[in-house]
Amino acid sequence: MIAPALRKNLRLWINEAVAAGARRFKACAIVGITLRCFQRWREDDIDRRSTRVQAPVSVLSDTEVEAILAAVNAPEFAHLPVTQIVPRLADQGIYVQSAQDNIPNA
Repeated sequence: MIAPALRKNLRLWINEAVAAGARRFKACAIVGITLRCFQRWREDDIDRRSTRVQAPVSVLSDTEVEAILAAVNAPEFAHLPVTQIVPRLADQGIYVQSAQDNIPNA
Protein backbone atom coordinates (compact mmCIF):
# COMPACT_ATOMS: atom_id res chain seq x y z
CA MET A 1 0.00 0.00 0.00
CA ILE A 2 1.31 3.42 -0.92
CA ALA A 3 1.51 6.01 1.85
CA PRO A 4 -0.95 8.90 1.52
CA ALA A 5 1.82 11.52 1.25
CA LEU A 6 3.51 9.61 -1.59
CA ARG A 7 0.13 8.98 -3.22
CA LYS A 8 -0.55 12.72 -3.25
CA ASN A 9 2.85 13.45 -4.83
CA LEU A 10 2.41 10.72 -7.42
CA ARG A 11 -1.02 12.05 -8.31
CA LEU A 12 0.41 15.56 -8.76
CA TRP A 13 3.35 14.32 -10.86
CA ILE A 14 1.15 12.15 -13.06
CA ASN A 15 -1.31 15.00 -13.61
CA GLU A 16 1.61 17.30 -14.44
CA ALA A 17 2.98 14.79 -16.94
CA VAL A 18 -0.45 14.38 -18.55
CA ALA A 19 -0.80 18.17 -18.80
CA ALA A 20 2.56 18.22 -20.58
CA GLY A 21 1.27 15.72 -23.15
CA ALA A 22 2.13 12.30 -21.71
CA ARG A 23 -0.31 9.42 -21.80
CA ARG A 24 -1.79 8.74 -18.38
CA PHE A 25 -1.17 4.97 -18.49
CA LYS A 26 2.48 5.54 -19.49
CA ALA A 27 3.02 8.00 -16.64
CA CYS A 28 1.47 5.51 -14.23
CA ALA A 29 3.70 2.71 -15.53
CA ILE A 30 6.82 4.83 -15.04
CA VAL A 31 6.04 5.41 -11.36
CA GLY A 32 5.09 1.75 -10.88
CA ILE A 33 1.32 1.79 -10.51
CA THR A 34 -1.49 0.72 -12.79
CA LEU A 35 -3.87 3.14 -14.44
CA ARG A 36 -6.72 1.51 -12.52
CA CYS A 37 -4.92 2.15 -9.23
CA PHE A 38 -4.52 5.81 -10.19
CA GLN A 39 -8.20 6.01 -11.09
CA ARG A 40 -9.18 4.69 -7.64
CA TRP A 41 -7.31 7.48 -5.91
CA ARG A 42 -9.51 10.42 -5.10
CA GLU A 43 -8.92 13.96 -3.98
CA ASP A 44 -9.30 13.02 -0.31
CA ASP A 45 -6.32 10.58 -0.43
CA ILE A 46 -8.24 7.71 1.15
CA ASP A 47 -7.52 4.20 -0.02
CA ARG A 48 -11.05 2.86 0.05
CA ARG A 49 -9.86 -0.74 0.05
CA SER A 50 -8.21 -0.41 3.44
CA THR A 51 -11.21 1.24 5.09
CA ARG A 52 -13.75 -1.33 3.97
CA VAL A 53 -15.02 -3.58 6.74
CA GLN A 54 -17.13 -6.51 5.72
CA ALA A 55 -17.70 -9.59 7.80
CA PRO A 56 -17.80 -12.89 5.92
CA VAL A 57 -21.27 -14.30 5.42
CA SER A 58 -20.27 -17.70 6.77
CA VAL A 59 -19.05 -16.57 10.21
CA LEU A 60 -20.28 -18.89 12.93
CA SER A 61 -22.14 -17.49 15.91
CA ASP A 62 -20.79 -18.07 19.40
CA THR A 63 -23.47 -20.66 20.12
CA GLU A 64 -22.61 -22.56 16.92
CA VAL A 65 -18.92 -22.59 17.84
CA GLU A 66 -19.75 -23.84 21.34
CA ALA A 67 -21.95 -26.62 19.91
CA ILE A 68 -19.20 -27.71 17.51
CA LEU A 69 -16.53 -27.71 20.20
CA ALA A 70 -18.79 -29.62 22.57
CA ALA A 71 -19.40 -32.24 19.88
CA VAL A 72 -15.77 -32.73 18.84
CA ASN A 73 -14.58 -32.79 22.45
CA ALA A 74 -17.18 -35.32 23.60
CA PRO A 75 -15.54 -38.51 24.92
CA GLU A 76 -16.98 -40.68 22.14
CA PHE A 77 -15.57 -38.39 19.41
CA ALA A 78 -12.38 -37.05 20.99
CA HIS A 79 -10.17 -39.65 19.29
CA LEU A 80 -11.76 -39.26 15.84
CA PRO A 81 -10.91 -36.84 13.03
CA VAL A 82 -13.57 -34.35 11.93
CA THR A 83 -14.19 -36.28 8.72
CA GLN A 84 -15.53 -39.14 10.86
CA ILE A 85 -17.27 -37.06 13.51
CA VAL A 86 -19.57 -35.23 11.08
CA PRO A 87 -21.04 -38.39 9.47
CA ARG A 88 -21.58 -40.02 12.89
CA LEU A 89 -23.40 -36.95 14.16
CA ALA A 90 -25.45 -36.89 10.96
CA ASP A 91 -26.43 -40.53 11.58
CA GLN A 92 -27.73 -39.40 14.98
CA GLY A 93 -29.71 -36.61 13.29
CA ILE A 94 -27.42 -33.84 14.54
CA TYR A 95 -26.02 -31.34 12.05
CA VAL A 96 -23.41 -28.97 13.42
CA GLN A 97 -21.22 -28.17 10.42
CA SER A 98 -19.98 -29.60 7.16
CA ALA A 99 -16.72 -31.57 7.25
CA GLN A 100 -15.37 -29.34 4.47
CA ASP A 101 -15.74 -26.27 6.69
CA ASN A 102 -12.65 -27.33 8.66
CA ILE A 103 -14.04 -27.63 12.14
CA PRO A 104 -11.15 -27.13 14.57
CA ASN A 105 -10.48 -30.29 16.52
CA ALA A 106 -9.89 -28.46 19.80
